[in-house]
Amino acid sequence: MYFGLSHYSLHHSHLSLTFYPTVDYLYAYLIEDGKEFDSPYVRNYHLIPFCHRPDHIDEKQQQMTTGINKTIAQTIPFTQLKQQGITSEQLFEWFTPIDLAEKYEMNNSNFDVFHNCSLPWFGSMCQYHFPYDSSLSFGEIVEIHFANYSSIIHNIRNGTCYPFLNSCNDVLWPLCIDWREICVEKIDCISGEDEEWCEELEMTKCNDNDEYRCHYGGQYIPLTFAKDSRVSIDCLDGSDEQDYAMEFNSLVNVHCVNVQTFRCQERIGRYPRSFQCGDGQYIRSFSLPSLTPVCPNKRDVEYSRAILTSLDHILDKDCREAFYCALYSNRTQETGNITTYSVECIVVFCV
Repeated sequence: MYFGLSHYSLHHSHLSLTFYPTVDYLYAYLIEDGKEFDSPYVRNYHLIPFCHRPDHIDEKQQQMTTGINKTIAQTIPFTQLKQQGITSEQLFEWFTPIDLAEKYEMNNSNFDVFHNCSLPWFGSMCQYHFPYDSSLSFGEIVEIHFANYSSIIHNIRNGTCYPFLNSCNDVLWPLCIDWREICVEKIDCISGEDEEWCEELEMTKCNDNDEYRCHYGGQYIPLTFAKDSRVSIDCLDGSDEQDYAMEFNSLVNVHCVNVQTFRCQERIGRYPRSFQCGDGQYIRSFSLPSLTPVCPNKRDVEYSRAILTSLDHILDKDCREAFYCALYSNRTQETGNITTYSVECIVVFCV
């Protein structure tokens, strides 16, 4: 669709995954620059994919409500488009999803249709629209969102989960695994699936003369890219540059909550066993119970609360009861002048 000076062309709108029927991508074009003391001025250009993965229920609801909301102005079969001599270039100019225009060009299906969306809707089923000025580009929308993000997360207690490990995708935030917690020498999945095959990441070799080996993940970069600026991160773990650490705060990369580019949003954890807040920021060390939040989104406190108030993660019933007894046995609870003693527990060895 064309919105003033902007248009939004989706990518991979017909890509099917195990957990989701479709994956829709929009790419944000972002420019970030800066200069540090005794460092050159650096300007970075980013093309960052943002994806929406609806579950099966969401997808069905979208298809059911499309006609009701009249987001589609006109539906034209591919056969009719071909009879009218419409080219794939014209479909692309009408801002159809890129992969749909490619499918039309390959001429391998006459059963597909093109949905001409009513303004301001867009998408393969005209199921999306932005509550922003129609003249804004998607990159500008992303920047506006992140500019207000720090105030948003202080008022909510939820976050995203990494859904692509079978033994870890049934736990809600904050106990669910963050993608930065994979291959960090700490098992988070019950099956240990998050730490499998991690040694394969360390098998690559680099040239010591003109390449810099990143600390984590077996990646290497050109040596000239190392230590050039903290706004220019090239290693996935950010080890080619110095982290932003405060002297009296255990939170590292405290600025990342409002940064929408690779150096915060798409980098893995830098150190094994650190606690990831889920937004590029992390805590050097973490202990239970955690009473005062360090992560801006309060994941550390919510994680501590969930661990210490629920034993649902222990599957074996006898082991769960034994763990509960270990926590509360031999303790007293005073209520006025009455003292209640807990019952004795049978010792069970948990495996």
